Amino acid sequence: GVSDAPTVQFLKEKNIPVYLSSCFTQMINMYQGENDNVKSARRNDIVVVDVDPELLPKEIRDVAKYYSAKVDDDKKLSRKERLKHAYRLLRIYASETKVLITSRIHAALPASVQGVPVIFVEQKLLPGGGGGRTKG
Repeated sequence: GVSDAPTVQFLKEKNIPVYLSSCFTQMINMYQGENDNVKSARRNDIVVVDVDPELLPKEIRDVAKYYSAKVDDDKKLSRKERLKHAYRLLRIYASETKVLITSRIHAALPASVQGVPVIFVEQKLLPGGGGGRTKG
């Protein structure tokens, strides 16, 4: 299984069996055992992940909380530390975020599964990969 339509097409052209499985993070439930009232009661923040604040209206820019999914390469973090960073972001999306504004596919998809409205800012070259990744 692969996560995007261009990769499906590429592998099919090579006669490799393939199917579109989407993003694994869409299967993560950060709220196991909690009801909808508990979930929504804590969500108060406008969260921005890897979007230039200058692209946002002043009213949003001034109150938003800003994060980056990118882990600086020069920090030389271990795999465990990188996973902890990712998990921390997933918890923020699930428990604190009223709305997510992001250019990151792997922020948008898991947030939407948790019931968080997402504003996806598509760019020619998305962070973490090239264009065409949003097809499919």
